Amino acid sequence: MKEIGGYFELELSSNGSVFHDDAFTLNSARNAFYWLLKTRKITKVFMPAFMCRVMLDPVLALGVDYEFYGITCDYELAKTLSLKDSEIVLYPNYFGLKGDYADTLANIYGEERVVYDCSQSFYYRPSNNCACIYSPRKFFGVADGAFMCDPFGVYDEGELVPRSSYHRMTPLLGRVDEAAFRHYDSMKENEGGLRYESLGRMSPLSYKILDSIDYERARKVRVENYSALHSELRLLNEFTVGVTSSFAYPFRTKNAAGLRQFLIGRGIYVAYYWPEVCCDSSNLYPTDVFDETLFLPIDQRYESADMLDVANLIKSWAREV
Repeated sequence: MKEIGGYFELELSSNGSVFHDDAFTLNSARNAFYWLLKTRKITKVFMPAFMCRVMLDPVLALGVDYEFYGITCDYELAKTLSLKDSEIVLYPNYFGLKGDYADTLANIYGEERVVYDCSQSFYYRPSNNCACIYSPRKFFGVADGAFMCDPFGVYDEGELVPRSSYHRMTPLLGRVDEAAFRHYDSMKENEGGLRYESLGRMSPLSYKILDSIDYERARKVRVENYSALHSELRLLNEFTVGVTSSFAYPFRTKNAAGLRQFLIGRGIYVAYYWPEVCCDSSNLYPTDVFDETLFLPIDQRYESADMLDVANLIKSWAREV
């Protein structure tokens, strides 16, 4: 019997969906990958050299063999891999731009041997049955959580204990009342702590927050903001823009580091991908090309007028350099 009465908790409406309703709910993408590797008894993982270092953690923790593969300037595999039974290739749908290409990998390697890291492509649903790992924290204000879809593993959900996340909510709540920079250190501390949290279910708090979100509205706003930036910046942008992403707007310029600092100094926070990569080698991916690309925020907190402000700042910076 549930508790009745007493003081009120955080009150949120329920939309009856967390978008990935049929997925397993885990406490982090890292742990979702750990669970997949362990359950399916994977013996080797082919991983991109250009990827967040945290996804290597579960591979090392389980003692699974691994090999880095190269990435082209188009964020695609530099060469065809040779996979054996119980081996997989992990491919990130980079910045939500490579969904069509990701779909083709299943035809090359087989659905069971491809795992998509969808941390930057929450809305991506592949045209095949390949496993997918999603990180809603990259798109929405939650303190923990991941979704995993995998038809090829026999998973025992009974071994998972729900985690709590209320103690990680300070930076999320603090940003409502105060400027983001006041809680940046707290956010980084929480990110670091989550990296080392053991496998468990998504916290009930994060699930409740995700159940309150209007996902179609969020996607629509993101796409509109992407289009607004592209309309203003396309003549300055050295990145070949193809498909529209709901993650961020890619903007390439030779002095990306200078532009990033210029924007941060004016309250436009542009994330860096990634401070820690799996393999820091210029032989496996074009570091100069990737370092020249910024990913501008386009999320559902903003509207077209905000994107125009960002574009005007970039134009003013470009006139001065």
